[in-house]
Amino acid sequence: MAGAKQTKNFDSEATYSENSESICNLAEITKTFLKDARQDPTLVSKKITLKENILIPAIPIKFGADHFQRVLDNLIQNATHASTSEGVIDVSVLVENQVPVLAVRDHGRGIPKEIQSKVFDLHFTTRPGSGTGLGLAIVKELCEKNGAAVGFKSEEGVGTEFR
Repeated sequence: MAGAKQTKNFDSEATYSENSESICNLAEITKTFLKDARQDPTLVSKKITLKENILIPAIPIKFGADHFQRVLDNLIQNATHASTSEGVIDVSVLVENQVPVLAVRDHGRGIPKEIQSKVFDLHFTTRPGSGTGLGLAIVKELCEKNGAAVGFKSEEGVGTEFR
């Protein structure tokens, strides 16, 4: 997972120079990424299960592959931090109304309503001292750069789903 590297590169033009017009396979990239992510030390130490729900083998999207991997990485990192030990993070790839969708859902503490409007703000974190507040700001910027939308639903004590 990316971590401190994105802190260093957030303002760097090189971070976002990839051609956002490239086509990648949403399902394939997600499966490959999840295989590697399952070895992440934080996931392993917290005994978190990454559960994948990818029923369609090929979903082409107009999104830079490196950008998509960064988005997926940041969403899984956030879900990991929100999850309790032995929790489950559901990662789904589906098509709704002919639109490809990536959904990352944790079953953690949820995001309090009073701060939900700030989650995509640069440097906003719910983990002072350990969080940089860059992850979701980067997710939003990369999605916008690639013509995608990002949103979430959250309920305190139930969890959060980013799509």
